Amino acid sequence: MQVGQIKNRLQKIEQYVDQAARACDLARDVPDNLRNAIAQLERASDQAQQLLEFETHDDRFIACVDLLEELGDKAMQSCNAARTVDQNVQRALTHAHDMLSTLKNQLH
Repeated sequence: MQVGQIKNRLQKIEQYVDQAARACDLARDVPDNLRNAIAQLERASDQAQQLLEFETHDDRFIACVDLLEELGDKAMQSCNAARTVDQNVQRALTHAHDMLSTLKNQLH
Protein backbone atom coordinates (compact mmCIF):
# COMPACT_ATOMS: atom_id res chain seq x y z
CA MET A 1 0.00 0.00 0.00
CA GLN A 2 1.36 3.42 -0.97
CA VAL A 3 2.18 5.98 1.73
CA GLY A 4 -0.20 8.47 0.13
CA GLN A 5 -3.05 5.96 0.33
CA ILE A 6 -2.29 5.27 3.98
CA LYS A 7 -2.27 8.99 4.75
CA ASN A 8 -5.60 9.47 2.98
CA ARG A 9 -7.18 6.59 4.87
CA LEU A 10 -5.88 7.83 8.21
CA GLN A 11 -7.16 11.33 7.48
CA LYS A 12 -10.61 9.92 6.71
CA ILE A 13 -10.53 7.76 9.84
CA GLU A 14 -9.53 10.79 11.89
CA GLN A 15 -12.46 12.75 10.42
CA TYR A 16 -14.89 10.04 11.53
CA VAL A 17 -13.31 9.83 14.98
CA ASP A 18 -13.55 13.60 15.31
CA GLN A 19 -17.20 13.45 14.23
CA ALA A 20 -17.87 10.83 16.90
CA ALA A 21 -16.14 12.97 19.54
CA ARG A 22 -18.12 16.07 18.54
CA ALA A 23 -21.35 14.09 18.57
CA CYS A 24 -20.47 12.85 22.08
CA ASP A 25 -20.06 16.44 23.20
CA LEU A 26 -23.51 17.32 21.86
CA ALA A 27 -25.37 14.21 23.02
CA ARG A 28 -26.63 13.70 26.55
CA ASP A 29 -27.07 9.96 26.56
CA VAL A 30 -23.49 8.81 25.90
CA PRO A 31 -22.09 6.60 28.67
CA ASP A 32 -18.81 7.68 30.23
CA ASN A 33 -16.99 4.52 29.15
CA LEU A 34 -17.93 5.24 25.52
CA ARG A 35 -16.87 8.89 25.83
CA ASN A 36 -13.54 7.76 27.28
CA ALA A 37 -13.02 5.13 24.58
CA ILE A 38 -13.68 7.68 21.84
CA ALA A 39 -11.34 10.19 23.52
CA GLN A 40 -8.58 7.55 23.62
CA LEU A 41 -9.20 6.72 19.97
CA GLU A 42 -9.05 10.41 19.09
CA ARG A 43 -5.68 10.87 20.84
CA ALA A 44 -4.25 7.74 19.22
CA SER A 45 -5.50 8.86 15.81
CA ASP A 46 -3.70 12.19 16.23
CA GLN A 47 -0.52 10.34 17.21
CA ALA A 48 -0.79 8.07 14.17
CA GLN A 49 -1.01 11.11 11.89
CA GLN A 50 2.12 12.56 13.49
CA LEU A 51 3.96 9.25 13.26
CA LEU A 52 3.12 8.91 9.58
CA GLU A 53 4.83 12.23 8.89
CA PHE A 54 8.16 10.67 9.92
CA GLU A 55 7.78 6.96 9.29
CA THR A 56 6.01 5.12 6.54
CA HIS A 57 5.81 1.34 6.66
CA ASP A 58 7.84 0.12 9.59
CA ASP A 59 6.93 -1.93 12.63
CA ARG A 60 6.20 1.15 14.77
CA PHE A 61 3.61 2.44 12.35
CA ILE A 62 1.97 -0.96 11.97
CA ALA A 63 1.86 -1.28 15.76
CA CYS A 64 0.21 2.13 15.90
CA VAL A 65 -2.49 1.04 13.44
CA ASP A 66 -2.95 -2.16 15.48
CA LEU A 67 -3.47 -0.04 18.60
CA LEU A 68 -5.96 2.18 16.77
CA GLU A 69 -7.94 -0.86 15.70
CA GLU A 70 -7.86 -2.23 19.25
CA LEU A 71 -9.15 1.07 20.62
CA GLY A 72 -11.78 1.11 17.89
CA ASP A 73 -12.88 -2.37 18.98
CA LYS A 74 -13.12 -1.18 22.58
CA ALA A 75 -15.19 1.84 21.57
CA MET A 76 -17.52 -0.32 19.45
CA GLN A 77 -17.98 -2.76 22.35
CA SER A 78 -18.91 0.16 24.62
CA CYS A 79 -21.26 1.47 21.95
CA ASN A 80 -22.94 -1.91 21.50
CA ALA A 81 -23.27 -2.42 25.25
CA ALA A 82 -25.01 0.92 25.78
CA ARG A 83 -28.80 0.94 25.94
CA THR A 84 -29.15 4.00 23.79
CA VAL A 85 -26.48 5.85 21.86
CA ASP A 86 -26.85 8.92 19.70
CA GLN A 87 -27.09 7.81 16.07
CA ASN A 88 -24.45 10.33 14.98
CA VAL A 89 -21.98 8.88 17.48
CA GLN A 90 -22.78 5.34 16.43
CA ARG A 91 -22.60 6.07 12.69
CA ALA A 92 -19.27 7.93 12.85
CA LEU A 93 -17.74 5.35 15.17
CA THR A 94 -18.88 2.48 12.95
CA HIS A 95 -17.33 4.12 9.87
CA ALA A 96 -14.04 4.74 11.70
CA HIS A 97 -13.98 1.19 13.07
CA ASP A 98 -14.68 -0.39 9.69
CA MET A 99 -11.99 1.68 8.00
CA LEU A 100 -9.47 0.85 10.74
CA SER A 101 -10.15 -2.86 10.40
CA THR A 102 -9.69 -2.68 6.64
CA LEU A 103 -6.47 -0.66 6.94
CA LYS A 104 -5.05 -3.07 9.50
CA ASN A 105 -5.80 -6.06 7.28
CA GLN A 106 -4.21 -4.38 4.28
CA LEU A 107 -1.03 -3.55 6.19
CA HIS A 108 -0.53 -7.08 7.49
